[in-house]
Amino acid sequence: MPRESGDGENTVSFMKRLRKLNPEKKLMIIWDGARYHDCGEVRAYLDEVNRGLEAVSYTHLTLPTNREV
Repeated sequence: MPRESGDGENTVSFMKRLRKLNPEKKLMIIWDGARYHDCGEVRAYLDEVNRGLEAVSYTHLTLPTNREV
């Protein structure tokens, strides 16, 4: 399932695949800081699939990249 580049469409496609492979499980996805992980298309999809669920807030932690180590 490799993609040439990341974007909102591919991110939503990836999440749909994860849900299909794990239909009975709650998923927690940890993203890096890519802008497309927080774009309108991704937010709209998450709003749709999480409808009716209690909102949960997590603290964001930025980890160093290989260049910073």
